[in-house]
Amino acid sequence: MIIQPFVENSIWHGIMPSEKNGTVKISIDKKSEQLIIEIEDDGIGVEASKANRKSDAKSEHYGIKLINDRLKTISENLKQDCSVELLDKTNTNFSVTIVKIKLPFLLDE
Repeated sequence: MIIQPFVENSIWHGIMPSEKNGTVKISIDKKSEQLIIEIEDDGIGVEASKANRKSDAKSEHYGIKLINDRLKTISENLKQDCSVELLDKTNTNFSVTIVKIKLPFLLDE
């Protein structure tokens, strides 16, 4: 439920508008006591995607707002860091957008 809106955005706003075939890559790693989830696409990039959006497309951000609210609640309840970071690695030769999600890694004992 947490990664779905980001994967969907990668497809709809990164890959679909691109003139080339694209790739969405999802990786999940455990580092220390955190789960690191990265959603990476080689679509058109953040700035080009913003330029393509209609001014009335506020509903696009609703899913991401809900995720940010959930992460804030998790962070407050567990007193551990949760975050979402957007990295735009666009240059003149290629575009790569990465969403990095950090969650606490918890196991029931």
